[in-house]
Amino acid sequence: MSTTSTTVRMDDDLKKQVNFILEALGLNFNTFIVMASKQLVYEKGLPFEAKIPKEINPILRKLMVEEEAIQLGLIPDDSIEIQDDYFDSKMEQYT
Repeated sequence: MSTTSTTVRMDDDLKKQVNFILEALGLNFNTFIVMASKQLVYEKGLPFEAKIPKEINPILRKLMVEEEAIQLGLIPDDSIEIQDDYFDSKMEQYT
């Protein structure tokens, strides 16, 4: 089996914390990446649960509710353009 070199960029402090834990486990960073990658392939998805943060941005919450209403047929599909315009205008506040 051939191998390839990969570069991972991350915050220095995070890398130090990761390496500290991996050393305590008797592993190095490369072994961890290979293990995580094999689990990703085996699980056909992330090898851990990915969750939406408990506190959702109010704009995101509104968009999620609107999307569910569209999916349930409570809001006509033509409202998507209005929703996109609303989202764009609100996102300008955060950029």
